[in-house]
Amino acid sequence: MMKKLNFLINLPNTLFILLILNILELTTQPELITIGKTGIQISLFISLILFLYFIVFQTKKSVLTILPIFISLTAIAFLYTLSHLYNRNFDNDRILATFMITLMYLVVLTHIDWKKKHFNFISFTSIILVLLLFINWLSSDMPFQKFEGIIRNPNLTGIFLFILMFFQLLGLVKGKILYNILIVFSIIINLFLIYVTTSRTVYLSIFIIILSLTVMKFSKKLYKYLFYIFVLFNLTSFFVYFKLYNSSYRNILNEWSREYFNKNFFSGRQTIWDEAVKYGIQSPIIGHKVGIKPDEYLSTKGYAHVHNQYLQIFLESGMLGFISFLIFLVVLWKYLSINLESYVIKLSSSFYLGIIVYQNYELNLLLVNKSIGFLLWLIIFLGVGFSIRIKHKSRKENPE
Repeated sequence: MMKKLNFLINLPNTLFILLILNILELTTQPELITIGKTGIQISLFISLILFLYFIVFQTKKSVLTILPIFISLTAIAFLYTLSHLYNRNFDNDRILATFMITLMYLVVLTHIDWKKKHFNFISFTSIILVLLLFINWLSSDMPFQKFEGIIRNPNLTGIFLFILMFFQLLGLVKGKILYNILIVFSIIINLFLIYVTTSRTVYLSIFIIILSLTVMKFSKKLYKYLFYIFVLFNLTSFFVYFKLYNSSYRNILNEWSREYFNKNFFSGRQTIWDEAVKYGIQSPIIGHKVGIKPDEYLSTKGYAHVHNQYLQIFLESGMLGFISFLIFLVVLWKYLSINLESYVIKLSSSFYLGIIVYQNYELNLLLVNKSIGFLLWLIIFLGVGFSIRIKHKSRKENPE
C-alpha cells in the first residue's frame, strides 16, 4: 500500500521539496519565515496522516520489520506523556502534540521507498541550492568569517550546508563521469562555504565523518564500536568542558579560538549547562516539561536554547526519558552498522555518527529548529530504511 502511495504522489521527491521549503523559517525575511512555518505545519499534518495510514493498512510483517524502532519510540512517547501529566503541564498540550507527531514522522520515514531516481533529483536540487548560497556569499561582500547569508545565524547556515553535502554525495553514480565531476565541484564549494561560516560544531562533525569512513575502510568490526565510543566522548567532553573552563588553560583556549574562528572557545555554554544541570537535578527522574526554555531556569536571560540535545531531553523528561532516548539511538545504530556494503547505508551511518556528536553542542533534532531536525532525521532514516529493506529481501530469498 505504501508503494502505491509513493507512486501516486511521488512521495520521496514531494517530501524532500517540502522539507527544503521549511528551511525558510530560518531566514531573516518575514514573508519567507511565514512560508517556512506554514511548511512545517503541513509537514506535521502529512506525517500524522501517513502514520495513521501506516497503522491501518500495513501488514503484520511490515510492522515486525520496524518493531524495535516502534517500541523504543513508544517508550519515549510514554515517558514524555507521563512527565507531562505528573507535572500538570497542560498549558503545553500543543507542544507535546508536536513532539508526538515528530515521533510519528520517524516511523513514516522507515516506510518511504527511495529509488535511484529520487537520489538523482535530491542531489541535483542540493547542488543548485549550494550554488545559490555561493552566489549569496558573493553578494554579501564575500565574508571569510561568520557567513550566514539569507539564514539568520552562521551556525544554522553551517548545519544546512552539512545536510546538503549528504544529499549531494547521494548522487554519485558509477559511470556518470561528468555528473560526478559536477557533484565533486559543488561539494568543494559547499566545504568552502562551511569553512566561512566558522561553525566549529560542523567542522567537528565533518571530522567525525571522515574518521568514521576511514575506520570503516580498514575494519568494519571496529567501526561497529564507534557509536559507543562517540557516546562516551559526548559524556566525557561535557564534563571536561567545565574542567577546562575552571583551569589555567581557559585564556589560552579562548585566545587560540579567537585567532582562528573569531570567537571564544568558551562561548557561554559553560554557564548554560551548569545552571541547566542544577535545575534538571531538581526533578531527576521524570523531568520538568516538554519544550522547556532557558528563560525558565537561567539567571541570565536571552539564550535561545540549552545548546545540547541530550541535556534538553534530561530537562524535559528526566533520566527515564534520557535513557529511553539513548536506547532509541542504539536501536538505530543496530540498523546502521550492518549491510555496510550499501553506499546509502555507509553514507547515512557515517553522517549519523557526526550528527550524534553535533547534538552534544547544538539542539535541533526535535522541537527546536524543526526544519533542520526533519532533514537530519531524513539523513539517518534513509540508511535505516535501506537496512530494513535489505534485511527483508534477504529473508524472502532465504526463508528459514
